[in-house]
Amino acid sequence: MSDPHAPAPSPFDDPTPTAPGARRGRGVGKPLLIGCGILLVLLAIAMGVFIAYQDSVAAWVFEALEAQLEPRLPDDLPEDLRARYDTAFDRAIAAAREGNYDPQDLQRVNGELGRLMQGQGDLTEADVERLIGVLEDVPE
Repeated sequence: MSDPHAPAPSPFDDPTPTAPGARRGRGVGKPLLIGCGILLVLLAIAMGVFIAYQDSVAAWVFEALEAQLEPRLPDDLPEDLRARYDTAFDRAIAAAREGNYDPQDLQRVNGELGRLMQGQGDLTEADVERLIGVLEDVPE
C-alpha cells in the first residue's frame, strides 16, 4: 500500500519511462536546429546574390520607372526638355549598370520618383524638370 503522507504525483511529470540514452528535457530538437541552419544559409546566399547584382537591379528599376512615366509626360513638353529627360535617364541607367553612383543620390531619386508615382494624371513641366535635376546627379 502507498504511503498516505507521500506527495501526489505532479501532472507535469511524464509517467512513461524513457529508454537509456534518450534525450529528455527542455530545448529544441535537432530537426528544428537543422532547418533553421539551412534557412540562415539560404538567406546568406540570397543576400550575396543581391549584393553581387545590385547594380543590375538598380538599372532595371530605372528602366521600369522610365517606362511607367513615359505615358504620363505632358504632350506639349518642349523638345529640349524631352531630350534632357531622355539623356538623364540614359545616363542614370548607364551609371547604375557600371556601379558609378552615390547611394545618397539614389535615395533622392527614389523620393522624387515616389512622389511622382503617387500622383494621378499627367506630369507637369515643373515635375519633369525636378526629375531631370535629380537624375542628372546620379552619375558620379
